Amino acid sequence: MLDFLKHLKEILSLNYRSLFILSGICLMVAFLPTSFLEAIGMLNLWLQYRPWVMAFGILFTAWLVLGGLFDIIGLNKNKISDWMELRKTQEKLLLPTSRVEKEALSHYLTEDTTTIAFDYRDGVVNGLIAKGILYRASQASNPMSFNFDVNIQTWAWDYLQKHPEILKGIKPGDAGRHQISF
Repeated sequence: MLDFLKHLKEILSLNYRSLFILSGICLMVAFLPTSFLEAIGMLNLWLQYRPWVMAFGILFTAWLVLGGLFDIIGLNKNKISDWMELRKTQEKLLLPTSRVEKEALSHYLTEDTTTIAFDYRDGVVNGLIAKGILYRASQASNPMSFNFDVNIQTWAWDYLQKHPEILKGIKPGDAGRHQISF
């Protein structure tokens, strides 16, 4: 009995390549033309075992298809749960922003753009970049200023568009408050 269980465990642990090969062989043998089997002298053996070969072919094919479906469902389940976790994390980043950070973010909504030039020395903007809400779009600036293009992340832009109440009562601050005039 123990020997049978070991063999059963080995059979159940087949990978997809083995299942594909076994199902292909079983189904091919089950549908061989009788003229070919008669020519090689295996017609009687084939007629005797054809139902078993066909049953195993169907079993291996079903096993192959169901195993693939379960793997696809499992991958999508993980992706969906990862996406939900990411959304919660993003909201946790965006909601507790300070008033000064909200002033910087309100520039994007009032100007209806995803790119604004900020002074690279602006600590508020650099803090939002560090949090992952904004990102520096380019490492090059206007040679006559310290302004760099800073984009808002797509998820943050979408969230602020859907929930403008987060910035209710907030007026955009001075985008160039760290500018030095020469």
